Amino acid sequence: MSTPLSVFDIVSRFSQLKQLTDKANRLRDLNESLMSCVPASLVPHVRLATVRDGCLVLQAEGSTWAAQLRFKTPEILEKLKAHPEFREVRSVRVRNVTEPRPKTVAPPRRHMTHAAADALRQEARCTTDSKLRAALERLARHARD
Repeated sequence: MSTPLSVFDIVSRFSQLKQLTDKANRLRDLNESLMSCVPASLVPHVRLATVRDGCLVLQAEGSTWAAQLRFKTPEILEKLKAHPEFREVRSVRVRNVTEPRPKTVAPPRRHMTHAAADALRQEARCTTDSKLRAALERLARHARD
């Protein structure tokens, strides 16, 4: 029985996986370099998406951050000139990336027990107010079968 391959062996043996990990590592390194060019207040809300055909594509985590980032684009481009890895960058494009909101889950419906329904019916029989009696009887009908 042969021993299973390690993740490193799998990644290094299969060229497509190796290319993907190399690209991911390159983007991570570029992102780290880029953050020194981005104003400190925007750093937690921005990340590098890609560099393609002289265009640096950034992702901002909402429309407010994207607008602020677009406003700072000339400043960022000027700072990028000092980094050799961004030498080919001539423009910056900002994408507004909003995370999908988690679906709200309705709380579970609560069911009335037979004991509670019986207590409501008993109270309805002792009540002299006809409207309150009718309301208590309607409520008691919601008991779980």
